[in-house]
Amino acid sequence: MASDQQGATLTFSTFSAVIDRITPSGFDVTSIDTTPLATTDYRTKMAASLVDCGNVEFEFQFTSGITIPAMKTAGTMLITLSDGHTWSQSAFMQNYVPPDTSSGADDKMMATITLELTGAPTCSWW
Repeated sequence: MASDQQGATLTFSTFSAVIDRITPSGFDVTSIDTTPLATTDYRTKMAASLVDCGNVEFEFQFTSGITIPAMKTAGTMLITLSDGHTWSQSAFMQNYVPPDTSSGADDKMMATITLELTGAPTCSWW
């Protein structure tokens, strides 16, 4: 679910920007079939795997002072919402889509970065 966050800021490594749109992918746990071959009761035994924290895509207005982190840069993602609540989590740089420079001079130059999330989240509203 995408959310339009007026005044939300993202800080990650050397990168800091006011975010126009935050799109998280959600957390996921994969199940693993652990049924032994000797099972005779026709039941499947399933076990939970590790938690995949997914990723978060951020759309922001590109300005000349913004430094984009290199791919695979690891660090702590910190999102600060306009009401002061925060979301912090370990992450690494996964994707960067530069702004479309063919747009007119009056248009915003929007760019996107995607961070792959690792570790447990820390949220001030939980």
